[in-house]
Amino acid sequence: MRILKIVLISVFSILIVLAILFGLVRLHFIKPPAFLTALPVVGTHFVASPEPEENNPANENRESEVLAEKEKEIKSLKQRLDGLEKQLKASQTDNDKMREQVALLNQELLELKIEQTGQQTAYRDVAAYFTEMKSGDAADILSRLPDEDIIGILNEMEDDLVGEILQKMDRNKATIITRKMLVISKEP
Repeated sequence: MRILKIVLISVFSILIVLAILFGLVRLHFIKPPAFLTALPVVGTHFVASPEPEENNPANENRESEVLAEKEKEIKSLKQRLDGLEKQLKASQTDNDKMREQVALLNQELLELKIEQTGQQTAYRDVAAYFTEMKSGDAADILSRLPDEDIIGILNEMEDDLVGEILQKMDRNKATIITRKMLVISKEP
C-alpha cells in the first residue's frame, strides 16, 4: 500500500508540473519545445497564437507604408486629373476659336457670293448694252477696261458676238483675254 501511495503522489506531482508547464506555454511565458508542436492532437495547443494585429509594431509599420503609398498614388492621380482637365479646357478654347473662324469664313464666303452675284448681274446688264453696239465699238470700249471686267462681260454674251468683239480688239489684248478665259474655264 505504501508503494501505491508513493506512485499516486508521484503521478499527481508530475501532472501538477505538466499542468503548470502547459499554462506557462499557453500564456506565452515560455516557448514550447519543437517536438510538442509536432504532436498530432496535443501539438495544436502548444502552437503560439499570433499577437493581435493592433499590438504588432511590424504590422503597424506595414500599414503606415501602405497608407503612404496609397496617398502618394492618390496625389499622382489628382495631378494627372488636373493636367487632363487643363488639356480639356485648352481643347475647348481651341475648338471655340476654330468655330469662330469657321463662322467668320462662312460670313466672308456669303458676302463674296452676294458680291459675285451682284457683279454677275452688273456684267449681265453691261453685256446687254454691248450686245446692242457694233462689234468694233464694243471691242474699243472693252479693251480699255480691266481684264477681269472684260472677261466677266464677255462671259455674259453670246459666243458669236464674243468672237466678233475679240476679232476687232488689239491682237495682244485679245490674246491676254483669251488666255485668262482659258485659265478661268479650267478652274473648278
